[in-house]
This record gives sequence, structure tokens and C-alpha cells, in this order.
Amino acid sequence: MAKIQRLIEPGERIVYRARFGPARVTYELAVTAAALTVGVLTGPGILLAILFLAVWLYAERSLREVVVTNQRVIQKKGWIRPQIDEINLRQVESIKNNGQRVVIIGSGGSKMKLPYFLADETGLGRAVRSAHLAPTPEDATSAGYVAAAQTTDADPFAGRPFWKRPVFIALAIVFGPALLIGPFVDVSEDAAVSANETANSNQTPDGAVSEDSAKVASAAPASVSLKGLPDEVLQVVETDVLRYARRSLTVQLSKEIDETTQVEIARYLQAQEPRFRNTYVDYYLPGMVEGAGAWAVAHIEAGVVKAQTLGLTSTEIQKLASEDARDEIVGRWRDDRPGVGSVMTIRKEQGGFVLSRKFSDGDSMTQRLKERPGANDRRFDIHPADTDFGEYLILKQTGILEFHDEEGLVSNALPIQ
Repeated sequence: MAKIQRLIEPGERIVYRARFGPARVTYELAVTAAALTVGVLTGPGILLAILFLAVWLYAERSLREVVVTNQRVIQKKGWIRPQIDEINLRQVESIKNNGQRVVIIGSGGSKMKLPYFLADETGLGRAVRSAHLAPTPEDATSAGYVAAAQTTDADPFAGRPFWKRPVFIALAIVFGPALLIGPFVDVSEDAAVSANETANSNQTPDGAVSEDSAKVASAAPASVSLKGLPDEVLQVVETDVLRYARRSLTVQLSKEIDETTQVEIARYLQAQEPRFRNTYVDYYLPGMVEGAGAWAVAHIEAGVVKAQTLGLTSTEIQKLASEDARDEIVGRWRDDRPGVGSVMTIRKEQGGFVLSRKFSDGDSMTQRLKERPGANDRRFDIHPADTDFGEYLILKQTGILEFHDEEGLVSNALPIQ
């Protein structure tokens, strides 16, 4: 990194060194507040915001220098390939100051834009106009005035604040990442270990675990207690955590619940960990595959709760299943996945089997099936002309209908009684 002292030629001396003023601190605080606000609102973006601020402040404070010599104005900025701007004092035509930054205009219309909010901008302008002359007593009182004896100081960092010195920068590079990443390290694993130890301590002498302890132990990885929740809640698992920003959970239900109860459960779970600003809860009915879409969701964002049932309700199921009964019906099932919720019926018709789906918006779909003999479960392959993904169905002895494709299990559909 080129030092500005190396740019000084024989017989040339620095008479003024520009420094940032108090207004610059206010400007940097405003930029910092804006960047951190955007970072917090975007979750993981807080780390990028902190990194941006660190690079920006270091570049502006440590890598940018402006000096006036007895021959020219020099501005250096940048690091690996520093950019050097200079204007000969005899070519300076005018100096403009809009209250925020100084712009030096040279002959031919060339401009040198100096950093925002420099200290003693009046003294800077006076130094540019009279630097080639002998210094006056008024010059000596300027904040950036440099006496001739100081221009050859052996310490190139003399007069710099401590945070601009190499020792401080090295310490910041060594310890900075740990200080930045530390607040975002998830400690849920330690909490899970503690919950497991608590569950083990609640065992009875004969090794049995009480019902309440079993509920707590089932959610041990997320340290979520089921006490105080409705009986319809079988299990709560913490699936994603961003410290102080969001908390995501999945709730396994034994049966359907209305949206009022969905909101109550979400509020209760959020009250257990109020340090999280946003809480997201996904509700699954028995037999549903996690990741294939929740039956219902409840979101708490900045204290506002929104709940929505994405799958089918019992009322919608009864309405869709009220079609005229036909002979040779294998069964009816409910698909509660969001966006594709439907009642499915497999019936035997002349030439094979047919899968018909009726959706809540009134649409319907039919796919031809071919049964493949199996030992226990029944397998139905969807006709190649009706699918592009090699899909097939497996009717389990429990009555659950599984959907598979070339990658494996996609979702489950529960039988309609």
C-alpha cells in the first residue's frame, strides 16, 4: 500500500493534512444505522451489513488521505491499486464548498472531489490558495496545518488515532470474526442435551417414564415443552432457528383444529421463547410427510399473527366425497398438501383401475392405473401417458395411500372413513 509520504518529491513539503470533522461521525452513524436496520430485517443479511460497514469505514478512515503541499493538492484512495488524484496549485481556478464536501476545480474543467465532512474546510481552502507562500499565523491555527519540522517525522503514523495504527488493525482482524459470529451461534444442541438429562432424571425406578416426561423428551432436540398445549398436539419440533430473528417449528396433530386454536398454539409457543421476533409454525396431520407441505400454518411477525389452513377440512372432505357411490370402489383418501388438496378415489372400471381427484375449487382429474401384484400391499402404477415422473401408488394394509415417484416417497393420503 503506497504511503502518501512516498509521493512527495525533493523540495516539496506537506503544509496541510485534511482530517474528518465531527459532522463525519454523525454521517457514519447514520449509514451504520441504516445498514444494520436492513441487515436485521433480512435475517442473515446482518453479517453482510457488518462486513460492509467494516470495509467501508476502514477504506474511508485508513486508506483515504488528502494533503496540500507547497506545490499541489494530492488525494489518495484505495488499497491494492491505490488511485492518486492531484492538481497543481497554480492550476487551481476555484474551490467550491456546498457544506458537505469540497470540490477543487482546476484548469480545463478538471475536478477533485474530496471526502464528505472534512474538518476546518475553510483552513483547507486557505491552504490551497496560499500553500506556495510562507505560512501565516492564521495558517498555524488550522486543524490540519503541518509544520515544516513535522513533514520528515520518522513515525509515519504520528498524529493518527489509535484505531488507524497497524497493531489495532491486526487485533481487529484476529478477534473481529469471533466477535461478529459469536452472537449468532446456535446453542440449541446444548439445550437439547440438558433436556435429555432432565427427561432421564424423571424416570421411575423400574425404568418407565411418566407421560408428562415422555412429552418433554419427545421434543428434547428443540427444548420445547408440551405442557399447556391442547391434547391434539402430539409433538413439537424446532426445525430452524436464527437467533433473535426467527424460530420455525413443526407441530404434529392427532386431528384437525380450527384456525383459532392454531393461533393460540402459535402464541403459546412464541411466549415460551419471546426473544425471537418472528415465529413460524407448520401443522401436520397424522400420516403426512414433513417437507411435502403442511396442512396449516401460523406466522407471528412483529406481534401480528396470521393463520391459514392450506389443506382440506372435514367439511370440504364430506362435500367432495358426496358423489354417487359406484361399484368396485377400492377406497377414498384425502390429500392435504397445500395447493393440491383433494379427495381421491380409486375404482375398478372395465379394462383396469382409475384414480379420480376432486379439488376444492371444483376442478377434477382422472388418471389410469394398472395394478401390479404384490405380497402384502397393493401397488398401482399410473399409466405412462398420464404422468412424466414414473409415479405410482402403494395402498398399505393400514389403509394409507402412499405416493411415490422415481426419487421415492412423495406424500401420504389418509383414508376417508
